[in-house]
Amino acid sequence: MAIAQSVVNSIMCLEDIVRNRWIHRILIICPDNEQCLYAQRVLTSLDYMVETILLDDVYSERGTYYSSIERLRKGLSKVLVTTADVLSVIQKSADTRLGFDVIL
Repeated sequence: MAIAQSVVNSIMCLEDIVRNRWIHRILIICPDNEQCLYAQRVLTSLDYMVETILLDDVYSERGTYYSSIERLRKGLSKVLVTTADVLSVIQKSADTRLGFDVIL
């Protein structure tokens, strides 16, 4: 499967926004996990610090979910790539709730 046009459009829009504004945190919502991974690869190759949180990460014992949330809170990463389902899980808890300057 190739990268979806909606994901490509989000990445191009992100590039334009970041060049022209002061942005602290950006959210890219992808249609599925595979598209999230494609977006992560492209953004990482463009030198963005990206956190990708998938549904498996939320329920795994590894702790990567909370590590990603902390990196986003502290400004170590600026971009979160996830699906709408995972975003609803993130935003339900006060411990993991995040605010975003741009949502694509």
